Amino acid sequence: MNEQISSREEYEQALALMDALVDDYDAHQQLIEQLSISIEHWEERAEEFAEFNRAVAGEPEP
Repeated sequence: MNEQISSREEYEQALALMDALVDDYDAHQQLIEQLSISIEHWEERAEEFAEFNRAVAGEPEP
């Protein structure tokens, strides 16, 4: 699985799925790990997180 999240709607669906999967972590560990990578990539690229990501990285605002 190497699917990319490409919209806010898909991001929200991924978060909801993650919430359901972690209830039985051991049974869903591999899927949780892959899904977390997709979520992380979205959060690194999405404009809605740009200001937060700059602050965490210690970068000045543009």
